Amino acid sequence: MLLLYTSGKIKATEKFKSVTLALLLSTISISILAFIGYLITATRGYVMIFAGNPIFDIAMSVIFIIIAALFLISDFQIIRETVENQRPKEYEWSVSFGLAFTVIWLYFKVLDLLIRIYDAKN
Repeated sequence: MLLLYTSGKIKATEKFKSVTLALLLSTISISILAFIGYLITATRGYVMIFAGNPIFDIAMSVIFIIIAALFLISDFQIIRETVENQRPKEYEWSVSFGLAFTVIWLYFKVLDLLIRIYDAKN
């Protein structure tokens, strides 16, 4: 993602950031709705059809990995703006924390995908 960002093929415009945030919020809302649907006994069976489907699990993991990769682009843009505008040292800490959080999130999602693929084979 860094190579795509530095080459200029992907730019983190305001529209890009809003689409990335909308993707994240929609996946969070779907997860919350699925949890609420699981709590309701009448809809628990429908939720379990999706939750027990390994193809659906793998697809959701791939979607989360794509969203995490898109957030890397946003982090790179924030880092560039922080350096170019010569912001104080306090901002460097928050920017580096945001990048570290995104990388760790991406790492866990890739591990989750590998586990789901392994479970689907067995």
